Amino acid sequence: MPNFEHDTRVAQAQTGWQATLSPNWQVQGPQGGYVAAIALRAMAAAVEEGFIPVSLTGQFLTSATAGPAEIDATLLRQGRQAAFTTSTVKQEGKARLGASACFFHPNDGPGLLKLTPPDLPPPEQCQPMIMRASDGQRFTFHENLELLLPEDAGLGATRDEFVFWARYREQSWGDDPLIHAAALIPLLDMAVFPASYQAIPTLRGAVSLDLTIHWHNRQAGDTWIGMRGRCQHAGGGMLNGWAEAWTPEGVLLATGTQQVVIR
Repeated sequence: MPNFEHDTRVAQAQTGWQATLSPNWQVQGPQGGYVAAIALRAMAAAVEEGFIPVSLTGQFLTSATAGPAEIDATLLRQGRQAAFTTSTVKQEGKARLGASACFFHPNDGPGLLKLTPPDLPPPEQCQPMIMRASDGQRFTFHENLELLLPEDAGLGATRDEFVFWARYREQSWGDDPLIHAAALIPLLDMAVFPASYQAIPTLRGAVSLDLTIHWHNRQAGDTWIGMRGRCQHAGGGMLNGWAEAWTPEGVLLATGTQQVVIR
């Protein structure tokens, strides 16, 4: 079974970092959130220990392919509480993804939560979510995840949001906060798409221009993640999506937003 931690590893090279984009995470090409997770790991290596990622923006410049990649990671500023980085993922000399990320040293502060967790029955009361591919295609990305839907939900449901449980089939990275943060990127990326197909039944295809993630709390251990996706606006050939990731106990882990081109 493919392992996300292994398949997002970066190795230091003479100039920058190297990685191999695995064919195990394909949605036509390597899923954008998966590529952004590799960029995050390279940027994390440039900051001081003890700093955790709190935000990331990735711009999908052109489709990546499975195979070797070079990553430029630059530390823009290392402060006492915050660090700022940028990176570019390249293949065959062509920039595939540009990214920036902020890292923060955890500190005490006031608490507030205005969002509410998705209304999801326990995983054992849900049914498998089937992600179908077009005839003749195989999306290996979806095969690496367990996805569960409430019994009364589906792509044909008329709702303002799409909610489901998700977790990786193979998860052996313990409590590493960087890998847990990186592993949420592909989930938040994918959550917008079923929500968009549900909101716009005539939608035939879409591709992301960019994706922004904000992390709010640390995940501990191997657990189901409650996901909520929304299509918030569509017009002018584009749509805007919103996604949330929650623990079963109702702790908000991360939120994401993206601009998507309608095909």
